[in-house]
Amino acid sequence: AVPSLHGFSGDNGVVNAARSLAFSLTGLMAGSGLVLWVAVVAETVLRKEAMGFADVTLAGAIGAFCGWQGAVFALFGGAVAGVVWIGLACAVSGIFRVRRSAVLPAENEGGERVEPGFGARVPFGPMLAAGALLHVLVASEAVAAHFARAAALLGL
Repeated sequence: AVPSLHGFSGDNGVVNAARSLAFSLTGLMAGSGLVLWVAVVAETVLRKEAMGFADVTLAGAIGAFCGWQGAVFALFGGAVAGVVWIGLACAVSGIFRVRRSAVLPAENEGGERVEPGFGARVPFGPMLAAGALLHVLVASEAVAAHFARAAALLGL
């Protein structure tokens, strides 16, 4: 509905709207598909639910707005943001002598709040959102240039 959101502007509104729709659908499928594959593989290896379907939906929405490059960046940028977040939570809890669960929410399989640790569930949605925000505010041009160089190397 808003082709300028995806960088398509000019006189030909119908063509730009179709391009914007294709861009959104490609990003939606790539984002949700990538996260769904990560979830399926992780569940196969761990033999328990590793990622909720809300993460798949959120990644699809990020892809629809940011394109497939933004969805890929949000997944990996979100993983990095999660590592930083968990590291900071551990550092803050150690420095200020507070329980880690006060800084970092985690739950067990029953949905009860527990201390973060191996096997505890930590929400990934905020981390995906942080990766998407990082892409939109800082890295969108660098990511696009990186994928353009990669395509040129592959001859695409």
